[in-house]
Amino acid sequence: MNGFLEIVFKNKLFASIIVIVCSIILYNIFSSIVLKTRKNKKLKDKIDNRKKTYLRLFSNILKYAFITITVVILLKVNGVNVSSMLAGIGIVSVVIGLALQDALKDIIMGANIVTDNFFSVGDVVRYNGIEGKVVGFGLKTTKIESLANQNIITISNRNITEIEKVSELIYVDIPIPYELEPERVEKVIESIVDKIKQGDNIKECRYIGIGDFEASSVIYKLEVRCVTEAKLQVRRNCLRCIKVVLDRNKISIPYQQIDVHTK
Repeated sequence: MNGFLEIVFKNKLFASIIVIVCSIILYNIFSSIVLKTRKNKKLKDKIDNRKKTYLRLFSNILKYAFITITVVILLKVNGVNVSSMLAGIGIVSVVIGLALQDALKDIIMGANIVTDNFFSVGDVVRYNGIEGKVVGFGLKTTKIESLANQNIITISNRNITEIEKVSELIYVDIPIPYELEPERVEKVIESIVDKIKQGDNIKECRYIGIGDFEASSVIYKLEVRCVTEAKLQVRRNCLRCIKVVLDRNKISIPYQQIDVHTK
């Protein structure tokens, strides 16, 4: 057995192939364990979004770690003095660090996102006016899926401070004519609230009072708590409920009118 190993490692090409194959096998074993954890339905229910983010980040770190270790072993097998090379890397790394400042910022910020819990995979966030669900997270980039059109947007982690985590709340305005008494309007709004509560993805809905006085209407406001990623559809459903209930109670929605006087 020892003689066979000596022959193998004397043949540098053959030894290099064995190192690469072993590294691939080990990487596939470890990554499949992580993948099974992420895809297991029973575990999915127990693992919260933050832990899912940790798993995705661990997958990325695992990949880079295996590549680094494999390269070092290959250099050693092929007779390269790794120790002296690592000593010389100190100077080279300064030069590379300056050239790769943005990439390093991405990696550092990626670590901060996890430790400070900026957001997790599955959260809904807003970036540059676009609301989307976080579907991917790595050392360098974060991917969000737009709620409006399902486009995938890739953001460098160094820009992550510009991201806002979106809440479950939406506020819906109900414009009502000035002529109607608040007591009558609020009874109608109770019906609107009851109807909205029956809708999909609704967690809570409540009337919170008069919000403003517009030029042609009084604005009554609703606060709706819903599944965050369904907010756009929930708003559309709420507006439809408002229109249906107002029509049923013969209340017209005011609109701006222009009086034209001629001589």
